[in-house]
Amino acid sequence: VVPGEAFGEHGAGHARISYATDEAELREALDVMADAYAAVN
Repeated sequence: VVPGEAFGEHGAGHARISYATDEAELREALDVMADAYAAVN
């Protein structure tokens, strides 16, 4: 995950996510993000 600001002023307030990895790692990352989201809601 990279702050959107790294891609210019229009990226401010956003995040860029690279998904250039294998499916198992993507699924694990999505699980971690879901847990983090649930923790703040």
